Amino acid sequence: MRELLKGLIPMPLLVAYRDFRQRSLRRLLAGKSPAEVFSIVYARRLWGTPMEQGHPFCSGSGSTEPQIVDTYVSAMSKWLARFPTPPSVGDLGCGDFRVGARIRRLCGTYTAYDCVPSLLESNRRRWSDVGVAFEELDICSQAPAIADVFFVRQVLQHLSNDQILSFLKQIHGRCTYLVLTEHLTRSPFIPNVDKPAGPDTRLSLSSGVVLTAAPFDVHPLEAELLCEVHSDSGTIVTHAYRLR
Repeated sequence: MRELLKGLIPMPLLVAYRDFRQRSLRRLLAGKSPAEVFSIVYARRLWGTPMEQGHPFCSGSGSTEPQIVDTYVSAMSKWLARFPTPPSVGDLGCGDFRVGARIRRLCGTYTAYDCVPSLLESNRRRWSDVGVAFEELDICSQAPAIADVFFVRQVLQHLSNDQILSFLKQIHGRCTYLVLTEHLTRSPFIPNVDKPAGPDTRLSLSSGVVLTAAPFDVHPLEAELLCEVHSDSGTIVTHAYRLR
């Protein structure tokens, strides 16, 4: 029914309505902490409808779309298999953990962090048998425990540039590898156009988060492209950066 109604409404009106909703949401989220922002995002189901009874959270297409998830899991499985012993992991912004659960067996100690308390409680119940510690953490203001690998999968794209800069300070010297996944637009592309924290990304700004470009200017010792997933909206890119 919703799609039928969309087809009957003139495009200029649809665009105006979407812009109005976006402005209203940004006013609601302005000045709130990451925990408050993303608690509202999940409560309003702005990233999608939960797929399972008893697990009332959905972290969006990055956790549910088979092409995105299967490509990532395949690439990460091959990469993790290179380690002589399973690496310790910090999963920063773990979301609903549907993806993390599929690579957990290839990792050593595994701590999954998020800033939404109710999401973490749900994860503890849903994934109680996979040997993961789910911990509350604001990655913009708190440092995670030291680990061999930090996974940050489609998280930074929802933060402001200042928050990303703060995040980089929090992880400095605390991991050997940063495995970063971000959604980037195709040409024309301008890296790191700023935006406030929220459910949206930089795609509508013809942008995306590139840590090796200004204002972040991360200079990894090594950088490896692990996988790409192409879509109409752009490309979801995963890099492994060796930081120490």
